[in-house]
Amino acid sequence: SSRPFWIRPIPPPARSRPWARHRGDPTGYAREVLGSALTDDQGKILNAALLPPNKVHVDSGHSTGKTYLAALLVNYMFDSYEKCAIITTAPKFEHVTNILWGEIRLQRAKIRNRFPDYPMPFVGPRAPEMRTNDDHFAIGLTADRGEAFQGRHHERMLFIMDESEGLVQQYFTATTSMFQPGGKHIWLSICNPTTLSSPVYLETRK
Repeated sequence: SSRPFWIRPIPPPARSRPWARHRGDPTGYAREVLGSALTDDQGKILNAALLPPNKVHVDSGHSTGKTYLAALLVNYMFDSYEKCAIITTAPKFEHVTNILWGEIRLQRAKIRNRFPDYPMPFVGPRAPEMRTNDDHFAIGLTADRGEAFQGRHHERMLFIMDESEGLVQQYFTATTSMFQPGGKHIWLSICNPTTLSSPVYLETRK
C-alpha cells in the first residue's frame, strides 16, 4: 500500500511452454488443448509411439485419420518441449505443404480460437516450418526436391514419414542414423501400402 502509484510490480514471466503439463500424454493434449476426442485406434497408435522401441508404422485405409494424428503428434511435441527437433517428409512437396502441414496449421488455428495467446511460429504463410530457435523447430522436407535429410542430431526428436510407400531407401538409412533409442526419439511412418517390395515394407519386416 506504500508503493508509489507510478511503480508497477513486475509480472512473473510467462511459462515458455504453456502445455508442458501434457508431456508424455498426447491424448491429454488432444483432449484439453485441441478439444478433440480420439478414436481407440488413434489412442493405440499414440501410446505405441511412446513405448519402446518408439517406432510405429501404420498401414491402413483412409478411415484411421493418419494425417490428423501425425499433425497432432507434431503440435504436441512442439508445444510440450522447449528443445526438440521435428522432421516430417513425404515424396512430393505438394503433399507436405497441402496435406500434413495444412492439417498442422488447421489444428493450431483451431486451438488459437480457444486460446488467443496460442503461439503460431510459422516462418511463412505457407512454409512447412515452425521455429523459435535452432534447438526448437519443426520442418517438412520433400524427396522430390532432394532436401537434406541427415546430419541432424538433437536430444529429443520426432520423425514422421508421410506416404512412406513412395520414399526411397536413403531416407530410411538417414533416419536410422539419427534415431536414438531411449524414449526421447519417436519415429512414425504412415502410408497406404501397394507393394511388397518398397523400402518401407522391407524396413517394417525387419
